[in-house]
Amino acid sequence: MDRLWNFLLDMLPSIIVGLFAFYWQRAQKKRDKATDDNRKARQEETMLMLQLQWAANKLSYAVAMALKRGSPNGEVEKGIASYESAKKAYREFLDKQAMSHLHDFD
Repeated sequence: MDRLWNFLLDMLPSIIVGLFAFYWQRAQKKRDKATDDNRKARQEETMLMLQLQWAANKLSYAVAMALKRGSPNGEVEKGIASYESAKKAYREFLDKQAMSHLHDFD
């Protein structure tokens, strides 16, 4: 019985360190996942902002060319459609982000 007791006492530090390492690694994985999710969201937002900026530039160019020629040549409608599409995609992204933040409070 003493041998078993001594064996358990000898193993106790290893068990404690193992449990500490397990919980620390689990917390680190959660932090890594949150960091990765934030990075992906920032990348998506950057791409959507770039798309929105290109659409606004396209619309500005179309309006400038229509003024120069004196009449629109279908470019303005394409610019408006491009801008509306980019704006819709960005709003959907913002809604998705808002929903994910609301779920964080649950």
